[in-house]
Amino acid sequence: RSALLGAQQVARDPQQVGAVRPFAIVRHAGFLAEGPGEGLLDQIALEFRQPVSIITKNALVLRDLDILVPMAEMGLAQVAVSVTTLDESLRLRLEPRTVTGKRRIETIRSLASHGIPTLVMAAPVIPGLISQEIPSILEAAADAGAMSAGYTLVRLNGAVERIFTEWISAHYPDRKDKVLGLI
Repeated sequence: RSALLGAQQVARDPQQVGAVRPFAIVRHAGFLAEGPGEGLLDQIALEFRQPVSIITKNALVLRDLDILVPMAEMGLAQVAVSVTTLDESLRLRLEPRTVTGKRRIETIRSLASHGIPTLVMAAPVIPGLISQEIPSILEAAADAGAMSAGYTLVRLNGAVERIFTEWISAHYPDRKDKVLGLI
C-alpha cells in the first residue's frame, strides 16, 4: 500500500520519477501475475510510473517486453538475470527444471537489444563447484549486453544445509569436504 501511495505521488508530479524506490520483483516466471489480481503490477508500474527491478532466472520475462520496453525508455525498469552455471551437465544435476545457462545468456541478449538495462547475477556461487565459472559467465553476459554484474554466495541456512550436503555427497563426493569447507 505505501508503495502504491508513493507511486501515486510520482504520477502527480513527473519530476519525482526516480524518487520512489523501485519494487524488487523476484519471480521464476514473468513480470505480471496471471489470475486473481492480474493487472495490478502493470497498473502500478505504468500508470503510476513505479520503478521496478526484476530478478529472474527464467526466459519467460521476455513475454513482458511490451511492458518493460516503455518502462525502460522512462528509466523505470531493469532486469537482472541469474546465471548459475554454463556447464549443462552441472545444471541438470543442480537445477534440473530451469532453463539452460545458454538460454539465460540469450535472455540477457534479448533484453539488452530491446534497450532494457540488464545485469547478470552469478548466483548462487558455490565455492569449489561453480566459482571457477564466474569469469566465463561474466564474459558471456558482457558479450550479450549486460551492463553490470553481481553475485550471491550460496547460503546453507535451515533445512537447506542438510539437503545440500546430501546432494553434494551424491553427485560430487570427491569435492564434498572442500566445497562444504569453503562455504
